[in-house]
Amino acid sequence: MTSSQPKTALCGAPLPTEQFVFQESLDADGKYVLFWNVNKTHIIFEVHVETKGYIGFGMSPNGKMFPADVVVGWVKDGVPHFQDRHTGGHSQPIVDASQDWHLLYAREDHCRTVLKMVRKLDTCDDEDFKITDDTVKIIYSYHPHDPSSEDSIPYHGTHRGIRSLLLLSKLSPPPLESDAITIDWKNENYHVPSNDTTYSCRIFDFSSLQKKHHLIKFEVQVQKGHEVLVHHLVVYKCPGINRNLVNSPNYICHEDSDKTKHPCGKIVAIWAVGGEAFYFPTEAGLPVAEPGDTELYIMETHYNNPELKSGMVDNSGIRFTVTPTLRQHDAGILEFTAPVDTNLVIPPHQSNFVSSVYCNESTVTEFLQEYPNGVNVFGVQQHAHLLGKAIKTRVIHKGVEQKPLADDKYYDFNYQDFRRANRTLRAGDSLILECTYDSTGRTNVTYGGYSTQEEMCIVFIFHYPRTRLYNCQSKPLYKRFHTGPVVGWWSYLAPLTSTFDAMDWTNASVIREFKDSLENDQYMYDHAHREKGRSRKITSRQFKQWRERCLLAVCLLATGTINCLSSHSTGTRNVPTPSEVFPQHAQLDVNGTFHLYWKTNATHITFEAHVKTRGYMGFGLSPNGNMYPADIFTGWVKHGHAFLQDRHSTGHFEPTVDSSQDWILLHGEENEFGTVIKTVRKLDTCDDDDVKITGLGNNTDGVNIFATMEHGHLLARKIRTRIIRNGTELEPLTVANNYDFNFQEFRKPPYGDALVIECTYDSTQRSTVTHGGLATTDEMCLSFIIYYPKMGLDLCESVPMYNNVPRAQSNGHAVTSQFNFTLESDRNKFKMLTSTTKHWAACKGASLTP
Repeated sequence: MTSSQPKTALCGAPLPTEQFVFQESLDADGKYVLFWNVNKTHIIFEVHVETKGYIGFGMSPNGKMFPADVVVGWVKDGVPHFQDRHTGGHSQPIVDASQDWHLLYAREDHCRTVLKMVRKLDTCDDEDFKITDDTVKIIYSYHPHDPSSEDSIPYHGTHRGIRSLLLLSKLSPPPLESDAITIDWKNENYHVPSNDTTYSCRIFDFSSLQKKHHLIKFEVQVQKGHEVLVHHLVVYKCPGINRNLVNSPNYICHEDSDKTKHPCGKIVAIWAVGGEAFYFPTEAGLPVAEPGDTELYIMETHYNNPELKSGMVDNSGIRFTVTPTLRQHDAGILEFTAPVDTNLVIPPHQSNFVSSVYCNESTVTEFLQEYPNGVNVFGVQQHAHLLGKAIKTRVIHKGVEQKPLADDKYYDFNYQDFRRANRTLRAGDSLILECTYDSTGRTNVTYGGYSTQEEMCIVFIFHYPRTRLYNCQSKPLYKRFHTGPVVGWWSYLAPLTSTFDAMDWTNASVIREFKDSLENDQYMYDHAHREKGRSRKITSRQFKQWRERCLLAVCLLATGTINCLSSHSTGTRNVPTPSEVFPQHAQLDVNGTFHLYWKTNATHITFEAHVKTRGYMGFGLSPNGNMYPADIFTGWVKHGHAFLQDRHSTGHFEPTVDSSQDWILLHGEENEFGTVIKTVRKLDTCDDDDVKITGLGNNTDGVNIFATMEHGHLLARKIRTRIIRNGTELEPLTVANNYDFNFQEFRKPPYGDALVIECTYDSTQRSTVTHGGLATTDEMCLSFIIYYPKMGLDLCESVPMYNNVPRAQSNGHAVTSQFNFTLESDRNKFKMLTSTTKHWAACKGASLTP
């Protein structure tokens, strides 16, 4: 069945098979229309495409046609054809072994083909894309003809495209009040300069409103043909502006001599390229035209004109929908941001450089303690420029990491829309905004600024009830890089562009030193609120990094009804006998009561536990080493029957049974040793109540090239064995980010050439310097590498020469005696000394000259 591609005008509007919450036209001509609905576990797509040939639809992590998770379908002679596939290159998509997209409906009429399909958000199939709250890059294609067979799909040619969408967080439009009215603000015939970047401002008011209204919707209206030119638009509410300037001609926002005309920190509306209409929830609205309010509004339009075109006249603007019927709550907007100036520094040549902004607990608590139930967050927009790769807004409550407010692992500069949120911020919370940048295409430092070639790191948090806090930011002081006289904390706010521009960013030690300054030096915290304006505080960072660890949590519980066997009971075996040969074994307690055997493959892990008890056993995995939160199973044998339940713990009480039972019982018995439970589960069960098992090495089938074991003493917190090949840093040989002195196991790393081992220590509990030595209260930094075939190398070591101090004082004890480590300045000097000194290095072996 074939035909020519039909014209849009002949087809009319697509009619979906059911009521869908979300709808998008994926192409500019409206020939490919997507509808979708979503619940907690599944998503339904329905595509209407103006073709009588095949349709391709899918998702890609990078916006390219491969690798991608796709479906291909068509209707031929009334019979639907549909397959779950994936792409591996510029070739026909490969049929998935697991068919996880399910066709619900298909039809073909005189000008359209319609496919309706459903899939789980997480299919647990490596060939499928996991749908999360991230920006999803939708890829689509179609062809005017049906394939001759499922093995012969013709190339789609130019009938293809990419569209970024928020599939899960897209805001659905609620009903509007019947008395709602619209107000349009526009850039009236503004002649856009032939510059790369222009921030043009115009002043407005709501004088047409005679009383308080609620703003319940805003939508930017971009002049047709200017979709690439208009990058983003922000409306600010600012004090002190001369009312005679309302509707006066546009001006350059940040260059006008009248500072009252510069955009301020209180935001009313925000839109960026790719965004759509924003609706406030039915219970809240943003107040405008309040009694006694004399503040005016500045509309800032960012024009992006990299081709330096001239003669463009723009009438883009924004449409507000307001209602005099006040809703239950006044809404507010919190701008959480890095300063838009040269204090934001992104070094060149970095593939994953993270810049962090902090809003500390004391600030959040000060403004939220008047709300015992917290404030409700209903919308979030994260913003960066061209280098932006990922953005995450983290929430920490009294030192404990919570679920991120927003986490976009695939940030797209060309698609910046609001993401729906249903969260609560409360007293005791603190916020961390993390922007990840890819500067591998830059050879110079990129600074913060308003140009798209500069960078930003901002999140806008829409909430109700409205709080007094509307802006929170932080900036690193870069103390160790300031060389001039210091007369006060403000001295550290002096620009350091000449210093940073002169640094050798190709030197790995320079990058480490700069990152260390961001991690450990002081910050200035800055926030603004409605009554008192702006407040500042200088302090060290108050956020502990959230560490991900996976420890075995073992629970042996005895009650009056459980008969626990003694280690030396008559007639019992002291050594268990496993049901098969296991490559791994560990005695989990000192008395030999709990023995664990296990084996793994690429997807699953099998455990067999032998415990000296006639009662039940508990075994599981914990992210922090505590009994909760933890992923566990409980198992026992009664009257010859084995029982096992997959559970999770949330407190010091009976663990909760998981709704998804992912630990599978293979065998259970009571024998002379005690109770035996054998169970298997997937490494990643895709169950939020289970722990994902990682760290099993790169060669899960047990074929080793070589292995390593890192070793430090009590202060060691992290050990990393780095590889440098011809001066270029490669993926680390091994990384032990959560080194545990009481658990030192071999790892299976990839192959490497030149090696650097780094040991990170935590000496916060020591008042004197710790030196290297054999005692556990001394320290070590070792890595044992097991390899084959054997070569004539037995030992490599290096020591710092401290060549920049007098020779007589160049041993470790003499050097450290020159520093007062209670002073931050001395600690920074010592770090600089150790990072810049030369090292003596030597290798020994049977075939090497000593």
